[in-house]
Amino acid sequence: MTKGPPQTLLIDADDTLWENNIYFEQAIAQFIEHAAPSRLSAEEIRQRLDDEERKTRGAHGYGARAFAMALQRTWQAVILEGDVAPSLADIERLALAILDLEIEILPGVVATLEKLAADHDLYLVTKGDLAEQQAKIDRSGIANRFVAAIVVEDKTVDTYREIVREHRLDAATSWMIGNSIRSDINPAIRAGLRAIFVPHPDTWHMEHEELDDPDGACVTVERFDQIPRAIKGHPNEVT
Repeated sequence: MTKGPPQTLLIDADDTLWENNIYFEQAIAQFIEHAAPSRLSAEEIRQRLDDEERKTRGAHGYGARAFAMALQRTWQAVILEGDVAPSLADIERLALAILDLEIEILPGVVATLEKLAADHDLYLVTKGDLAEQQAKIDRSGIANRFVAAIVVEDKTVDTYREIVREHRLDAATSWMIGNSIRSDINPAIRAGLRAIFVPHPDTWHMEHEELDDPDGACVTVERFDQIPRAIKGHPNEVT
């Protein structure tokens, strides 16, 4: 039996390798509870926060510090004058506490990475604040499974093309693996890569998007440990 050319796997980190968005959602729930005396409903407060996150994302990128800024701006908009409430510094601490949480690796990840690393080149590709993301990578305990860890400001078609060029990869034998259709799957496909979608039940709602895959370049699996079989069974690898 013969194998095709070696595959290169670009693997997302947040909510693909380890838990992430659940901690932001927990902080938001606490924030809304603090804001209960506001004249707005919980749904209206969340919409205000979403609007602020869109603004801060464009100017300050992704991460806990940008999130803290969005929370503070929302707080100033929804709290009534004279209310007894946490200070802006308290709101900032609520957000930045996320940075000190233990990294929770998702089920099946460690064993699957070891299996994949035996036959493939693995690159960790994550977006967000460089210092924040690098700290998570360093604390994860799995960084040594990867040829390199790449932190980018955002994941776009140009981002993936640049990664392919800089690391001298073959797009035709490279895969992007992740939980976000918006960031991991659609732009990678448009850049000429294949993709594996690993859904996470708590993916950030701003990462939701319809799959755009007219040529069948994306494979969907239910769990991370199903990735080796998905790659092996795809026409891109012949056994």
